[in-house]
Amino acid sequence: MSGFAVTAYGLPHAMGFLPTKDGAKPEKPVTIFDLMDWAQARSLSGVDVPLPASVSAEEVRETLAERN
Repeated sequence: MSGFAVTAYGLPHAMGFLPTKDGAKPEKPVTIFDLMDWAQARSLSGVDVPLPASVSAEEVRETLAERN
């Protein structure tokens, strides 16, 4: 692990948090699980993401544990 993490807040448009100036939203927003996969593939130490209402904290915890 690298000691570095990726934050969802640094990717507001890609995550679907913020539309572009003309109001466009991404066709397929990056999910917190996509971000976990991206971080793992780059040997990052973690992710900083909001917990969406549609996903339980337990599911997030389990997914993080699976990815080490």
